[in-house]
Amino acid sequence: MLQKPKGSFHVKHTEKRSLFLGDIEEAADRATAEAVIALRRAAYPDASHVVYAFIHGKEKSLQYGMSDDGEPKGTAGRPVLEVLKGSGLTSTVLTVVRFFGGIKLGTGGLVRAYSEAARQCVAGVPRQVVRDLVRCRLTTPYEYLRELQDVLKTLEVVLVDQVYREAVELELTVERSLCEELDRQITDVSRGTVRLQRGCVDPD
Repeated sequence: MLQKPKGSFHVKHTEKRSLFLGDIEEAADRATAEAVIALRRAAYPDASHVVYAFIHGKEKSLQYGMSDDGEPKGTAGRPVLEVLKGSGLTSTVLTVVRFFGGIKLGTGGLVRAYSEAARQCVAGVPRQVVRDLVRCRLTTPYEYLRELQDVLKTLEVVLVDQVYREAVELELTVERSLCEELDRQITDVSRGTVRLQRGCVDPD
């Protein structure tokens, strides 16, 4: 299950007198990530490089971005992105700001330094689970309402709204992975007369 940063985290890493400042935080989309990167550039105008990588989207449709920012190709942005891709995080931007210390690191040294700063960031940042919630609706006769409420409580479904007319209309928010099980239990309780509508399960 994907996670996202809960707050931010900052690290300092030194490699042969070059200072690498790693910063990681939540960024829900590309525009937000680019805004964070622009702030890093403004905060460190004397930096040699502001390398970054970001990732956002859902598990099966993740999108990425990165930049070496003038470092030799493949030695900075790509290593940072690879660490980020293996972290289980989404909605995340990770920047590594470098201050050159006078000693060239070579391609291997650069990859090692940027990767290490990125690893420390993803290891230290507080996390929270990304919930893939969908909105659903059902209409039930009053006779099934109490049992259905028990089902919703058991599966931790959030009741967004309910309207009492000739039947009861319920609007729900539920974890996508639980939709099939929710529909099955609703069908069992109502003897097949009530089904989820929209969002989760298309009506037959």
